[in-house]
Amino acid sequence: MKKKITISFFGILIIFIISVLFYLFSGRYSVNKITVLGQTNLTKDKILELAKIDMNKNIYIMNIKTIEKNLVVNNYIQSATVRRKFPQEITISIVERIPVASIPVTSGYVIIDENATAISIVQDEKSVKKPIISGISISNIKLKDTIPVKDKDALENILKIIHLISSLDLLDNISYIDLKNYDDISMTTNTGMLVRFGNTDDMQYKVKVLNKILINLSTKGKTLGTIDMRFDTDPVYYE
Repeated sequence: MKKKITISFFGILIIFIISVLFYLFSGRYSVNKITVLGQTNLTKDKILELAKIDMNKNIYIMNIKTIEKNLVVNNYIQSATVRRKFPQEITISIVERIPVASIPVTSGYVIIDENATAISIVQDEKSVKKPIISGISISNIKLKDTIPVKDKDALENILKIIHLISSLDLLDNISYIDLKNYDDISMTTNTGMLVRFGNTDDMQYKVKVLNKILINLSTKGKTLGTIDMRFDTDPVYYE
């Protein structure tokens, strides 16, 4: 009697599993909604174009890993995670590489993110992401890798300056940064004001002071001139 009950139970269980699988993998579960999370610069349409999702395909036999690989082909996408959401939704979560600056190279300008990863190379200065950082020699660039700077100190200084300026929302106000001489770093704002920043000592403090000076000058309608911060005295502004 117990044996018959056991057989009947497993028989029902098998039928139930087969029924569930048949239901899930039927045409009833094609994709009807795609949610995209984490995008900043890339549009949803661009992400969907990269993902190459067949909306008519059953969501449960879709190869999620293939969709993720399709997405990270784009240099501006650092990582992508794709998940199924019952009953018919696909969720795409991406982490973008955000352009923060550009560096002149032989073939044009290499656009980098906050980690100095090379995202793309453009020829036209109108297509660059400012600020443009000059005074750095790089070659043999490989996209999606850290820019190949011979001098490690140069790379550290690039990252430090970008992070400090970005933390105070100054990045979009600076057009050019000249790092040819680390004892005499200079910057140019979008309005054409020259900043003689000096050396890399106390950079965090100096960037905060620079931010206050630019705000103060802006309230007074001062958009041109020179801010001299090279010496161990108070910064000097002159037109």
